Amino acid sequence: MRTVSIAYLEVHGLLVFSKMQESIKESTLSPGPMIRTHPFIHNYPLIYGFLGYSSETIMGRTIPPSYRVVSEAIREGFYVYPAEPIHVSYTRIFLSPTPETLAIPEKAKPKLVHPLQVHYYAVGPGSLYKTIIIHDPQKPLPRYIRIGKKRWGIIRARIIRPDKIVEAGPLYKGHSTIPVNIGDMKEMGVDVRDYSAVLVTRNNPFIGEKSIIGYVRAAPMYKITYSYRGRIRAEYVPLPRGLVAG
Repeated sequence: MRTVSIAYLEVHGLLVFSKMQESIKESTLSPGPMIRTHPFIHNYPLIYGFLGYSSETIMGRTIPPSYRVVSEAIREGFYVYPAEPIHVSYTRIFLSPTPETLAIPEKAKPKLVHPLQVHYYAVGPGSLYKTIIIHDPQKPLPRYIRIGKKRWGIIRARIIRPDKIVEAGPLYKGHSTIPVNIGDMKEMGVDVRDYSAVLVTRNNPFIGEKSIIGYVRAAPMYKITYSYRGRIRAEYVPLPRGLVAG
């Protein structure tokens, strides 16, 4: 039997995902790409993070990419929803593997080509997210996970067990209050009737709707009630019947 928990995720280090990239040239000494991190987090890095896998193993080495660990986790009854930003602060970072000089000394041609300077807009410490986790209550969830690029992205997870989970029924006609993976929900038997996308990752040509994160109108939709910081809160989210009892 599986249970559903709410997880509040607090960023304790810099978090970078290459969602938006552009070329900039602020000076003759520091040209390079600008990489911006999207405020929403796709659920696959979170699944890998909670299972203890490094960010470098998120995708297989095949084309199209293969998310074998995600598929195995779902078969075993473990699933993490995308993370909704509650508060996000950005930090700008400049990285350069070479010193800034008027002339770069000649060296042998490197085996790997990479930019000499990279600018990042990274999610900074203190940023807060919220997600939902379907898991085995007998197996403890880690309190700290690491996601994102460059082994950054240290996140502290506060796990909250809900007070009540009930089916919302046909009277509830609003969108979910937690974003979902559109392709995952359809594959797990959720009837997605309408959605509003907030993120489409760059691997959309390979994995289709599994790259789309959005708020949905769907069935079955559930109301999850829980207590957080002295207040009773409620979330509406579709839960696949085959993964959650009830």
